[in-house]
Amino acid sequence: MSWPFEPIYILITESAFKAPVVGQFLHLAGHIPVYANRGREAFEAALQLLSDGRTVSIFPEGALSEVDGRLMPPHTSAVRLAVTANVPIVPAGIALDRRFVTYRQIHQFGVEDRMRWFWLGAYEVTTGKPLVFDHGADDREAVRQSTEALMQDIKRLMERSAKRLLDTSWLLGRQA
Repeated sequence: MSWPFEPIYILITESAFKAPVVGQFLHLAGHIPVYANRGREAFEAALQLLSDGRTVSIFPEGALSEVDGRLMPPHTSAVRLAVTANVPIVPAGIALDRRFVTYRQIHQFGVEDRMRWFWLGAYEVTTGKPLVFDHGADDREAVRQSTEALMQDIKRLMERSAKRLLDTSWLLGRQA
């Protein structure tokens, strides 16, 4: 969670903050909880961090990718946040070895949720060139088009990461 020498503050769904131990860590690390029907609070908290010169990470899908790795449909908040704060977006594509993903059912406060955890497996991250958008946050069509362009970059970067992961997987198998 550092890039490479500074903290990154991540917008994360509220259910992760309710998980024992992990939730406490997320709070202590300063990550931003995104509560249902209160997304504006998270947006404002992220905007303040960006105004303070901090780095914020946001997953445009607003949720974990599908179990098979496919991306969820994107929200426009990442682009709106970047345009409002007048900062670039550095897209990143992540590929991981899905054999190391574990699933847990969490029952807390009368709510059941399915959590996914990635423990000690191989993964690759590829970052792209910074994207700067020169339109307003209230230009819905431009924000939508910029979000689509961002997601195309992320997909391309994910494919590069997956290829590198696959290219090195024979090394991982030999060490096992």
